[in-house]
Amino acid sequence: MNNSKTIFRILAFIVLFIPTYLVIYNMSVILQDKPTAENTTKITAVRGADNYTKDYTDSNDIKVFVNALNNAKSVKASSRNLDDEKPISLTFYKGGEELKYELYLSAKDTDCLLKNADNELMLLNARDADALLNSPISDTVYDHSQIPQAIIPQGQDNKTIYPSSGDWYLKKPSGNFYPSTVGNMLVENAETNSVRVFQNKPLNLQFAVQPDNINVKVYSNKEVVFDDVYSNFDSNFYSDVNESLQMVVTAEWLQNDTNDYYGSAEYDIDVSYEVPAIFAVSETEANPGDIVIFTGANITDGSSYTVDVSSPDSTNNTDSAGNTDASIIYSTNFAAADGKEIALVPIGIDFAGKTINVSISGGDQPVNYQINVAALSGSTGAAGSAISARTDNGNVDNNLSDSAIKTKNDEYAKILAVADNFSSKYWDGSFIYPREGKEWLIYGQKVSINGNTYSYINSATNLDVNPKEPILASNAGKVIYAGTVPDDGNLIVIDHGMGVKSWYGHLADMSVKVGDDITKGQQIGTAGNTGLYTSIQYNLYFAVSVKDIFINPIWLIKNGIAGTDLPDSAAPTSNDINYGDIPSVAPEPESESQSASAAPVVSAPSDTSGSQTAQTSQTVPALSAP
Repeated sequence: MNNSKTIFRILAFIVLFIPTYLVIYNMSVILQDKPTAENTTKITAVRGADNYTKDYTDSNDIKVFVNALNNAKSVKASSRNLDDEKPISLTFYKGGEELKYELYLSAKDTDCLLKNADNELMLLNARDADALLNSPISDTVYDHSQIPQAIIPQGQDNKTIYPSSGDWYLKKPSGNFYPSTVGNMLVENAETNSVRVFQNKPLNLQFAVQPDNINVKVYSNKEVVFDDVYSNFDSNFYSDVNESLQMVVTAEWLQNDTNDYYGSAEYDIDVSYEVPAIFAVSETEANPGDIVIFTGANITDGSSYTVDVSSPDSTNNTDSAGNTDASIIYSTNFAAADGKEIALVPIGIDFAGKTINVSISGGDQPVNYQINVAALSGSTGAAGSAISARTDNGNVDNNLSDSAIKTKNDEYAKILAVADNFSSKYWDGSFIYPREGKEWLIYGQKVSINGNTYSYINSATNLDVNPKEPILASNAGKVIYAGTVPDDGNLIVIDHGMGVKSWYGHLADMSVKVGDDITKGQQIGTAGNTGLYTSIQYNLYFAVSVKDIFINPIWLIKNGIAGTDLPDSAAPTSNDINYGDIPSVAPEPESESQSASAAPVVSAPSDTSGSQTAQTSQTVPALSAP
């Protein structure tokens, strides 16, 4: 009987006490400082190397991290520089708390570290480290953690080729292979796999890790034109035309006892297949003011071919200002015009008497030319035939004062910077004279003013005109400037495309505005004597620039731009131009009305569209022509 009572009392104690004990035990576990497998509901891991994120909620996964934390031993310093590493951020969710740690894994299980929020450093034991190294979160610590990228050399640079699809496996400390979580697919990158391949150059496909097998399949217009191993590509694939191709490279890395990786991948590549470009040059013996025209064949994209002009003496180069590289005095690209690819190299006054080097790059190798430029002489402007002007009425000083010159330079910088579209050609056939008349000042002639107080070499032509005669556009284009500039007076500038602009100054009236489309021969204003020559002589300032270099406009009218047009048969030839004697310029009496208007008035063009806005900051010649 007594035994029965004792058993009953024991059972009653178990029933009443154990639930209470379990509640107290569980509460004590929850209130512990360190995470445990019981009080941790989730662990979030963010891999610093690539922001790969994974949430662990399975109790077995949580136990791996908890054991690693609880078994770690404090250390004073690391055996490696942790500042160079991107740790894995761990967040333990314990009740309402979030406990932060940084995990520094290494491929060696004896060198895996942990930092807590107080920056205390702990070393994981090897067994716990192995457990983490066998998990996906450790993938970035392995040398070959992702599908290898490929490269294809592109001139001096290498083009990175990303895999488009594939599978990659890593060998972990357990001895097993696991799929890698480290991504580098093409869809994850902003750029595409696009390369240029040249007919006479090897493809030279290279991999960060050399595959065991490589196959290349090439499509032209969706038809397979090559399908073979990579080693046969250079010898067996050939095309004699420029064309766009699609290439699929399949690579395999086989599983073996040596490597800790294996896998396969495909690389989809857009190929611009190019046969060697061929170039022709219009002249290698040039005069100042000419345009040397380079014509290219077998060019798919002219903008990818750069033409650089350099000179042994490139100092004091006022025609091509703003170049940061002192050895390059002019640079341009090829552009399409009338079914051809051409590049325009203007021969400015600063090139006179020099041998300039022209290098065309963008193909498989640079192509180099030398152009000998004659000195300023003959029809270009005899050095001894300087024209001298003097005026006592203040007009010269008003137009050539320091502030007036600065205003003109600023306006020229804006005009020269305007280029609607370098690759577009607006002009139509040959260029024509804007007004018949003998040349009063010629290109390359020295001009001195006020007893040599101010002098310059004329980089335009000035035609003798009658008051109010119609002034015609030399060719088709778009008006990019119509305003008043010191020295030039009323000035109109027309953009003809591909960097070619024509300038018309000293006008009495302007009948066009910025933004107007102009046809060849259209009247744009009337002849006048505004600007520097208000009280000296009626004349038309007519200039042509190519990018930021002024060339001889009469040369352009007589020769045209080879490769795009020929001069009109009706255009005057050199025999039709009566240069006559350069007249001496004497001051004329100035009326009160002339005196009142002598000071330059600088106003914005009637159309204030974006065409007037300078795209780049440039320094221009003080004055190119009066």
